[in-house]
Amino acid sequence: MKKLGISLVVFIMLLTGCYENEKLQSDTTGNEMAYASEEKEEAAYESTSSTVALEEDMESSSEKLIYRAYLCIETLNYQETIKEIRNHIKKYEGMVEYENEYSDNYDWYKENAEDVMHAQLTIRIPTKHYDEFLNQVEGSAKVISKNTSIENITKEYNDNSVRIEAFEVQQKRLLEMMTKAETIEEMIAVETRLTEVQTELNILKSYQSSMDTDIEYSQITLNIDEVKKYTESTSSFLSKIKERFIEGLEGFVEFIVNVILVVVYLSPFILVIGCVLYILNKKNKLPQFLKKKKDNAYNNDEEGKE
Repeated sequence: MKKLGISLVVFIMLLTGCYENEKLQSDTTGNEMAYASEEKEEAAYESTSSTVALEEDMESSSEKLIYRAYLCIETLNYQETIKEIRNHIKKYEGMVEYENEYSDNYDWYKENAEDVMHAQLTIRIPTKHYDEFLNQVEGSAKVISKNTSIENITKEYNDNSVRIEAFEVQQKRLLEMMTKAETIEEMIAVETRLTEVQTELNILKSYQSSMDTDIEYSQITLNIDEVKKYTESTSSFLSKIKERFIEGLEGFVEFIVNVILVVVYLSPFILVIGCVLYILNKKNKLPQFLKKKKDNAYNNDEEGKE
């Protein structure tokens, strides 16, 4: 009887221990599931919060504007004007992207010929100094024409930023998957997709960098023409007649001067030929020479007829 009582007590204790163990396991599993659920909810909340914060930042950010200008100016002193403009570029921390200087003087071979210079410049100026630089250039010479434009790329810029962030998230996940890949096929598939994502990410970042440059540095195209006198913007009919008459008179005077210069240039040759003809005529050799030449020509014609 005593042994039977002990066995009964042990059996009851075993049943109680098994029940408590099952309860403990059940509680542990429940806690793990609850913790995992909380993690998912927290991650989803963080993702939503991040997206909302990004959208709010974009909405509150300043507009992305690109400033461009095109100016055509005339100057009476090219060297002085180009030097002054270069000083303005240096002062406002700008840079010259493109430069072309040329002369349209086709009389360069003449002794007193003057070069008439022209230049085309593409300049980048920090946007914060855009207006100041334009004012300085307009004060350096006479502005013939001026065109300005402002392009708003805020939406395009923000869309590109969102795409960059999305591809960066994909890249991070693919790198994590690469470390967990168990087969070669999985590694190849992940690596292929990772290459595509990184290529697209590089393109988007390059475009973003280009937009940043355009936003930070305004583009100014400048044409510089050296002239003898400034072009008149407006004039009356009589003034135009007067100008054309003066231009025609100047052209006629220039023509006469050129004729005189040509005669002076050829005068030594004319003088030598005149002296030779005079001497031949003085000795009656010239008429004989001409007569002999005429007779020879006549005899040649007669022989040809025969």
